[in-house]
Amino acid sequence: LFDWDYMEKTNYAWWVQRIHYLCHVYDTLRIDHFRGFDAYYAIPYGDTTAQNGYWKQGPGMKLFNAVERAIGRQPIIAEDLGHLTDSVRQLLKDSGFPGMKVMEFAFDSRDESGNEYLPHNYIENCVAYAGTHDNDTILGWFAEADSEDTDYAKKYLKISEDDLLNWSMMDVLWESVANMVIIQAQDILDLGSEARMNQPSTVGTNWQWRALPGVFTQELACRLKEKIEIYNRLG
Repeated sequence: LFDWDYMEKTNYAWWVQRIHYLCHVYDTLRIDHFRGFDAYYAIPYGDTTAQNGYWKQGPGMKLFNAVERAIGRQPIIAEDLGHLTDSVRQLLKDSGFPGMKVMEFAFDSRDESGNEYLPHNYIENCVAYAGTHDNDTILGWFAEADSEDTDYAKKYLKISEDDLLNWSMMDVLWESVANMVIIQAQDILDLGSEARMNQPSTVGTNWQWRALPGVFTQELACRLKEKIEIYNRLG
C-alpha cells in the first residue's frame, strides 16, 4: 500500500515524476484501478485472508490537483471499471478524466450495472471499447458467452444472420458520442478466442498473441478508413 500521509507531505512528488515521465513516453496515459484513489481495501500485515481488511480513504483530488499544479493538465484516462460507489463517480467527475465504457459488459446478465455500458447511455467524455486486453475478442465473446447475453446483444445491435458480429459492434461504438474509441487489432482481423490477449487470474498462455506479417492488408486498411470516415473519426 502507498503511504499516502507521507506522499501528501512531499506534495506527491513521486506521482508527479512518474506521471510526467509516462506522459512523455505515451500519447495518453491510462491509470488503472482508479477507484483506489477514492478508497482502498487494506489487509493487516500477516493475515492470510482478507476477512479482517477494512476500507481506507485515498488521496482523492489532492493528488490530481498536485499533479496538475506541477506539470499542467495531462492526457489521462481513468480505468473506472468494477464496483463503483457514488464517491468514486464524483471523483471521476471532479478529475475531468474520461472513464471507460466496455461494451461486452453491457450484455452480461449477471451485472446490474450493464446499462451504463450500452452506447446510447455514453457521455462524450469517455473512452469506449468493445473489450480490453482482459476480455475475449468480440467473436470469442459471442461464441463463449451465455446465449441469453448474446441474443440480447444481437437484438441491440440489430444483427441479422448475414452480418459480421464484430464489425456490427464496432460500428455501434464508432457511431456513439464517445470522444475516443479503442478497438483491439484482433477484432479488426476477425479473430476469435484463439487470439485473446489475457485471461485474468490464469498463467501459462497469456500475452502470446502476435500479429504476423501480412495480416494488415491494403484491403483491410481501406475498409477501416471508410468506416472511420463515415463516423467522422479521422484525426
